[in-house]
Amino acid sequence: MGSAESQLSTGGFPGDSQRDEDSPQFLTPDLLERTWRDLDPSPDLDMPWEKGIWGSIFCNKPFCVSPQQKWKRLACPPDPQWEQLEKPTKMPRRVLVADHWRQIAANTDAISWKEDQEAKMDVALKRWFDIISQFPEIHETVKQLHLLADLAEQLRMLRDILSGKAPATLIKRANSMLKYIEKLREAKVQVPGDESFLYAYFCDLRNSGIALSRLRSIVEAIRFTEFVFGIDGLSQRLLSKRCIGASRRVGRQY
Repeated sequence: MGSAESQLSTGGFPGDSQRDEDSPQFLTPDLLERTWRDLDPSPDLDMPWEKGIWGSIFCNKPFCVSPQQKWKRLACPPDPQWEQLEKPTKMPRRVLVADHWRQIAANTDAISWKEDQEAKMDVALKRWFDIISQFPEIHETVKQLHLLADLAEQLRMLRDILSGKAPATLIKRANSMLKYIEKLREAKVQVPGDESFLYAYFCDLRNSGIALSRLRSIVEAIRFTEFVFGIDGLSQRLLSKRCIGASRRVGRQY
């Protein structure tokens, strides 16, 4: 800044309204006032203390004012694939989640394990009765069975003989033995047959492509019948080396 003498030589202090046209323009109070008055008054102009929370404090304006302008979302362009999904040609079948348990739960009466085993045991006794009753009476067990006139007593005798055996095992052995006896009936051969008949039967089954487990199950059923029911010499009469070998080797056509 210059001294007072320099300011007086130029025409006065800063802020005076009279200046030369060639002198530089300074931002003086009178220039600000003239500029402010030249502006057009705007009734919509709000001062900072008239807006927002300050307006509610100093000017008693409501704090929450809904905006005049509402923004709108642009509409989505049409999608032909979406229109097809909205209108299916066939309504899908409605499946309730609460009904899924019906697919794995059967509507049956609950039975205990003991009742289930007893029912299987009754089936096994009847099948073994059909097997043992067809053997000749030269065997002690068959003779004792035929001496009992009542069927209930005969089944009780078989239950005593088979005591301690699992019902599932009894049914499995009986099914294998019944298949062999059925073959004897078709050929009109007396039970229990002979070694040559059993070997020919094994060869036919093996050549037909049947599983070897079926043949081995018949061998086990014959041994089971001999040792459990006391049918002496049954294995010696039927199970020769070639019969046992036929139950272990896959057949071959020559």
